[in-house]
Amino acid sequence: MEGGTEAIGGRKRPLTTPETWVRKLQEGLHRSAKREAQRRFHQLYDKVWNVWTLQVAWRRVRAKKGAPGPDGVTIEKIEARGVDAVLAALSRELRERRYRAGPIRRKYIPKANGKLRPLGIPNVLDRVVQAAVLLVIEPIFEADLPDTAYGFRPGRNAHQAMDAICKQLLAGRVEVVDADLQSYFDTISHDNLMALVARRIVDRGVLNLIQQWLSAPVIEPDGSTGPSGRKNDQGTPQGGVISPLLANIYHACIPHLWERRGHARQLGGILISYADDFVILLRPGRGPSARTALQAICQRLSLTLSEAKTKVVNALREPFQFLGFAVQKVQNPKTGKWFPRVMPSAKSQQRLRDRLQEILNRKTAWKPVEDVVKEVNQVLRGWGHYFFYGVSQNAMGRLNHYAEQRLRKWLMRRQQRRGPGYTRYPTETIYRKLGLYRLPARSPWRHANACG
Repeated sequence: MEGGTEAIGGRKRPLTTPETWVRKLQEGLHRSAKREAQRRFHQLYDKVWNVWTLQVAWRRVRAKKGAPGPDGVTIEKIEARGVDAVLAALSRELRERRYRAGPIRRKYIPKANGKLRPLGIPNVLDRVVQAAVLLVIEPIFEADLPDTAYGFRPGRNAHQAMDAICKQLLAGRVEVVDADLQSYFDTISHDNLMALVARRIVDRGVLNLIQQWLSAPVIEPDGSTGPSGRKNDQGTPQGGVISPLLANIYHACIPHLWERRGHARQLGGILISYADDFVILLRPGRGPSARTALQAICQRLSLTLSEAKTKVVNALREPFQFLGFAVQKVQNPKTGKWFPRVMPSAKSQQRLRDRLQEILNRKTAWKPVEDVVKEVNQVLRGWGHYFFYGVSQNAMGRLNHYAEQRLRKWLMRRQQRRGPGYTRYPTETIYRKLGLYRLPARSPWRHANACG
């Protein structure tokens, strides 16, 4: 099966591209799921092995330019073999139920707190199949996820989550339960998760694929688990294409139980989440009760709420941290008006300085100037695009000065010269001739207005 038709003015015409066919499929599934909250979907597996679905999935995986999995097969190797032939063979494997998920390659990346974050990297073709399943089932579960969940969802982003927080602060919900789940992705119960998925999906072919990916063995980088890896009986690996959706499905149980157990009615708390990061905003005095209730919900879901990092904060007295921002409700000294002040946190600013130090130091003095400036600009643009929100202009002005000074110092050391370098590398040379990117040191009015 490939493609299909769509009705245009009473007539039917072929859906001529894989993207168009997949989009129409997704729209139909989402409408059905939204219209019938209790509907369970049966015939989905044939949509997964459809070559057009796999082609769209392949393009999404290829666009990510990810590393190979344990089998060592790269995106370039697949292209050399011929993408059409590889996807046709993969489609046959799926159709004939011969597909078996490979193991996951474990990789550790440093976190800001000095600890390591474990990633699980599946084989490229496993990622393609995961992407195909995601294309088919995501529209169904999108209909069920709460409106206050913003992480890893189509058309949603971190700034929208911050807008929602600002709105609640303006409404007087200034007591905040700043929650932290320990190793959320790695501690999700497989049995509980599969039960949640099965509430909507009853197609055994799709359920079998998801179970395979959850239980795929993990190969550690030090070789301690051997070539076949160790058994995996909990968690959904960060790095898997479908993992964010599965994590969202499980996390949605928290606001669901919050409502079902009557906490929303009794305490009036609003839970706003981005992936596993979430806060509960309440009227003053209700924070301790909300924290106790949240602890019981997490125990029910076999999740661990960090006692040390989860705290109750009054946003009128001190800021709380969310998604790298520091948030507090403050009073304008000129107008007397209260507003949510959102700015890059001190930790977020320091991480940027640390990253610039890694790029601009003695060990990189041998690199061409244009290459180093290009790398610096990539870091600044990414950071600035994310943090251009709220009242970020003062922080960005200071960081512009830091980046300029750091580059100037690096240039002087590179030429084995002493001094600050203002005369040799004035500001105009730094920005116009060398092309250093300047963070936007002005107020992002659209977001500022959205917050108050």
